Amino acid sequence: MPGTITDLGLLPGGRNSVASGINASGQIVGYADHAGAGGTHAFLYSGGVMTDLGTFDGSQSSAAGINDSGQVVGSADITGDVSSHAFSWSAGTMTDLLGAESYARGINASGQIVGSAASGGFVYSGGSVTNLGSQLYPRAINDSGQIAGMVLTLGGSRAVFYSGGTTTDLGTLGGSRTEAAAINNSGQIVGYASTANDKQSRALIVGRHHE
Repeated sequence: MPGTITDLGLLPGGRNSVASGINASGQIVGYADHAGAGGTHAFLYSGGVMTDLGTFDGSQSSAAGINDSGQVVGSADITGDVSSHAFSWSAGTMTDLLGAESYARGINASGQIVGSAASGGFVYSGGSVTNLGSQLYPRAINDSGQIAGMVLTLGGSRAVFYSGGTTTDLGTLGGSRTEAAAINNSGQIVGYASTANDKQSRALIVGRHHE
């Protein structure tokens, strides 16, 4: 039987909202229009209430992921800076992780955060940053520290699995573009791929990966 669609609502004065992440408790994050801001604000939806997570001091922010402890990650503007800053949010406090030109995409139960910056993909953990190289764009991390993401290619992209310093190409469906969007604790990866001649895009799942 199909499930029931629930409208999560809007921030005050807004017209649009988008959900981008959910944890095991059903807490949801995303971004929504914000009246007078000229952009979107990150939100946390919990217990039937949509809470504006704000920004640093700029006009825009968006949330991309949330772990089971309710820690949120995303990106936000700072006044006078034309690029986004990766942030983590916990218990009402938004923290700038890496400065300008950075985006946080996912967070696991241990608080390890993945995303991209001017220097390339990164893992942020306990205040330390591990650079994954300029070609890798992480999208998600599971509780084992395994990462799903993509690398850019000439004319396209390839979905990849990253673990223990090794990047594995996940293949294609005959087209030039594949991207990974999420990974679970069993190492299963989901995303999309284009078919031959890039005529169509198809949702995909890639089987379990291990260390």
